[in-house]
Amino acid sequence: MKRIFKREQAASPEAPTMMKVYRAPRALTADAIEMQGRASLLRSMLASNREAQPSTVNELKHLESVLASLSRHTLMVSPGVDHPEIDEFFYMIPQSRMISGQPGSPVRMMKTLAVQFVDGEAEVDVKVGRYLISKGIASKRPPATVQP
Repeated sequence: MKRIFKREQAASPEAPTMMKVYRAPRALTADAIEMQGRASLLRSMLASNREAQPSTVNELKHLESVLASLSRHTLMVSPGVDHPEIDEFFYMIPQSRMISGQPGSPVRMMKTLAVQFVDGEAEVDVKVGRYLISKGIASKRPPATVQP
């Protein structure tokens, strides 16, 4: 296995702790494209008519909230599976005295991290970002966009 993480010495104050990673946004379905068209039509109706019907305003708000949720998705990752040497990917749980009667060493429990992408972009810890990039889940640069 290729080692992507190096033992870090004392972190300098200017060293970044967060990074942006990118992933291609999900393709829109025909229904979502139809919703986009309807929302655009309602926006133009509202712009031309200052005294709009409340039902039109409510429909536009609903369509915009649905379309906004389509641009988000969450990935669940457990980088500790591939990198057990990195303590940040584990919870350290003190071993209970009730089990053995004596204090013991802490138990390591693997973290499952939720990475939320909004419009294909997420801001994550540098180590998580390196993990996502090395696994091919995300990239350092935004995906190329196709111009109509």
